[in-house]
Amino acid sequence: MIDVLRHLQEGFGPAPRPVPYAFQAAYDGPWPEWVHDDPLKRTLDALEGIVSRGQVGLGAVVIANDLLWRAGEVPAPGALAVTTDPSLWHRPTALVRIADRILAHRRDRETSDLPKPGWTPLRQRLMDDISDDYLRMGRRVVSRDVTGGHEVRLETVMFHPAWLPSRRIAGALLPVMVSGPDSGVRGVLVIPSVFWPAGLVRAWTDAAPAPGSD
Repeated sequence: MIDVLRHLQEGFGPAPRPVPYAFQAAYDGPWPEWVHDDPLKRTLDALEGIVSRGQVGLGAVVIANDLLWRAGEVPAPGALAVTTDPSLWHRPTALVRIADRILAHRRDRETSDLPKPGWTPLRQRLMDDISDDYLRMGRRVVSRDVTGGHEVRLETVMFHPAWLPSRRIAGALLPVMVSGPDSGVRGVLVIPSVFWPAGLVRAWTDAAPAPGSD
């Protein structure tokens, strides 16, 4: 994955950078009516600042709307474990394991709403946040006892099938653009697959359909 991310860094160039036409066009919609009332619309509207002044990052899928696991046309939200830590770029499976541990907190919430012995308030909040399907998380710091000491944030992002190979989520990892300190807004945008290297596109295209998909 490190080669994919370096490829994207070189392709986009250093910040501040012009926003590629294909990036803007991918996010122009049209969007369903409900998106205009969703808090994530602020992130979509801040595309110029995020892309021009942000940085390439790596996201691991934690959970996503069921619609996104089968080929379709409907945009929907999902949650990613996001990092710009190069040490995790070299070991992307470690980020996938972190995403799995985050999702496990949702299962814990389903069985008990009590704090676990020894859990920090930050980790308790993580269990509450990942269990709320309507919460839009931005730059939620994931407790380091979950990440193994790495800097990882939990982010709700918008997915559009048109941005993905085969128009569905077909892999655990994908590149994202993370807002920088000068972006004007905090947020994360999925980098459309038109910018992905051929190897990553092929891996997603060749992936077996998710359980229950058409």
